[in-house]
Amino acid sequence: MPSTPSDPGAVHGLNIPHEDWERTPASLRTVVSRLQEIVAELVKHIEELEAWIGRNSKNSNRPPSSDAPHQRVKRKKSKDKKNPWAKKGHQGHQQALLEPTQTVPVPPTACSSGCREFVGLRTFHTHQHIELPEIAM
Repeated sequence: MPSTPSDPGAVHGLNIPHEDWERTPASLRTVVSRLQEIVAELVKHIEELEAWIGRNSKNSNRPPSSDAPHQRVKRKKSKDKKNPWAKKGHQGHQQALLEPTQTVPVPPTACSSGCREFVGLRTFHTHQHIELPEIAM
């Protein structure tokens, strides 16, 4: 049997000295050789499967929508667009609620049974309507 160049005494890539390999029964040598062939086939198959698993739209003819969500490339935001949020330290401006100049009560109408008493009436909506004067040229 040939020995590997790394260890002149090893046989079939195993750390078995040549003398011990020769003393091993022929049936066991056949089994060991067959098992080594099977291992080599399985290693090749595993490498093929790992290459197949690693496929995505960049290295195969698959569409980008077939990529897993965690594998998709995150798009970088363009630096040309301005940030829609205020910068830190910027004091915000909130519109002030003006005092009403006119109040229009809108009481509820009578129900279909004719009841006119309403319990717990309260203001539920405040609407501001501001009219700007016409600008003269």
